[in-house]
Amino acid sequence: MSLFPEMEKPPSGDPEAAGSDAKPAARKAVVPRPAAPGGYLALARKYRPGAFDEVVGQEAVISTLRNAIEGGRLHHAYLFSGIRGVGKTTVARLFARALNCVKGPTPAPCGACDPCREIAAGTSMDVIELDAASNRGVDDVEPLREAARYAPSRDRNKVFILDEAHMLSNAAFNSLLKILEEPPPRIVWILATTEYRKIPPTVVSRCQHFEFYRVPRAVVAGYLRGIAAAEKAEVSDEGLEVIAATAGGSVRDAVSLLDQAIAYSGASVSAEDVRRAIGVIDRRLLFGFLRLIAQRDASGVLELIATLADGGADFSQFASGLLSTIRDATVVRFSPDAGRVVAATGDEAAELRELGAAFDEDGLLRVFNAILDLPGALRGAPQPRFVLEAAALRLTRLADLTPIEEVIRELKEGGGAPPSGPGAGTAGTPGGPSPAQSG
Repeated sequence: MSLFPEMEKPPSGDPEAAGSDAKPAARKAVVPRPAAPGGYLALARKYRPGAFDEVVGQEAVISTLRNAIEGGRLHHAYLFSGIRGVGKTTVARLFARALNCVKGPTPAPCGACDPCREIAAGTSMDVIELDAASNRGVDDVEPLREAARYAPSRDRNKVFILDEAHMLSNAAFNSLLKILEEPPPRIVWILATTEYRKIPPTVVSRCQHFEFYRVPRAVVAGYLRGIAAAEKAEVSDEGLEVIAATAGGSVRDAVSLLDQAIAYSGASVSAEDVRRAIGVIDRRLLFGFLRLIAQRDASGVLELIATLADGGADFSQFASGLLSTIRDATVVRFSPDAGRVVAATGDEAAELRELGAAFDEDGLLRVFNAILDLPGALRGAPQPRFVLEAAALRLTRLADLTPIEEVIRELKEGGGAPPSGPGAGTAGTPGGPSPAQSG
């Protein structure tokens, strides 16, 4: 029986834009890795994908690599980019297994032969990994360049995986240029990075580039649901949604947070347990804060901040939640198809629409713009509560401002517009001389 009978699949188009209505798609079981005797294996390692079918939310990348293997159109250098925890290094290792399996090259390596087992365990002599974050100089990459000159020891291909490749120095990149462009036969380079724009264009141009997208919230929640069931833990749907939203598209982060929540609460985990375990601000507080701003209730926002302080809340995290919430409310207010760009449940979407309608359009935009820099300001502040209180009081006034265009229009319609032409600027008119001057 499949461990994950129903996995979510993002709708066509930009995977980042997928909302919570993504349709489920069947996916093969993920086989948990056994823990060491007497030890515990973290869920992020225990449920790390062991086959292409188990990779979550990267269908375009997996399909392209499968077709390349089946069609024999294998490149000598690949660049995998994307945020942390979306499968870059995992897919690199799976690709190495697909190339070196005794039954390969095959998109479905057996997992039982010596190359498959050694690559999975990280002990293969022909699959060499380098952490470029801590080995970034010329002297660190020179052994790789020399090793690439020789044929594989046993396997079909010698695969070099450079993790966090953007951390390499310019001199290190320059030393790799020639071997990247024209490597000897049976040599494959895979560069994985979270910031590919920091990689020199001369290196990018020598690689096939695959972008790993953030995984939609609904897909992550479905994946977590399967893991929770396999671990015999009852986690509420709202709790899974909280974890998926907090992870921000990173599957590894989401699984680690689930692990933390289960450790905190045991076999039964509620949404409130999740918030306490991972330190997430209750979104109801965020909605309440912004409603008080819309009502220009200065006293109310100060009382809410006092409540947060009494509960030991992280004000910078609260401000980040405010920014995300006001952004979603703004998008819902202005976009007729907000479901594609706002990840929210049905109840949350209704609350966001109500919140957006509590402001006029200009006031909503002013509040959104004022909150943009608030998380950063709080992060480095010696007294973050004071900064938040001052910002909150300003926000209650921002929503009440009248656009200058409306003021000018009312002045004109009321006959109070400044006169123009000869004789303009008499005493008592805006821009005219003062009574003392006219005297």
